[in-house]
Amino acid sequence: MRYGCVSYLREGLAMTGSENSNARILTGECYCRTVRFEVADAFSYAMNCHCSNCRRTTGSAFKPFAGIAQEKLRIVQGGDQRLIFGDDTTHDAHCARCGSLLYSRVREGKWVLSLWEPWSMPPRSGRAPIFS
Repeated sequence: MRYGCVSYLREGLAMTGSENSNARILTGECYCRTVRFEVADAFSYAMNCHCSNCRRTTGSAFKPFAGIAQEKLRIVQGGDQRLIFGDDTTHDAHCARCGSLLYSRVREGKWVLSLWEPWSMPPRSGRAPIFS
């Protein structure tokens, strides 16, 4: 599976993960509350992707996302209730019960793009709209 946003990120956006061990923990869940997760507030970037794959995945004009290292995302409930579309290194994870998109794994499985309220993140420098 290949995402337009993934190829763009590979080509030139620097990954500058926060090393703050005191980062607050954010929580998220699917619509039906079957799957719940926690993620450290240590995101490296946030964007809106307008590529055809992201539009198809969300059913909207764009997909808002924030990138974070995979090990900072933890499924705390309903891990066995996820539908995984893709393979071990690049996939979308949905709730099997309600269909909510939970997260996407990209960059050879090294980065997770969490969809949990990217608008609540503090502004960071660098903007990169993606259209493909």
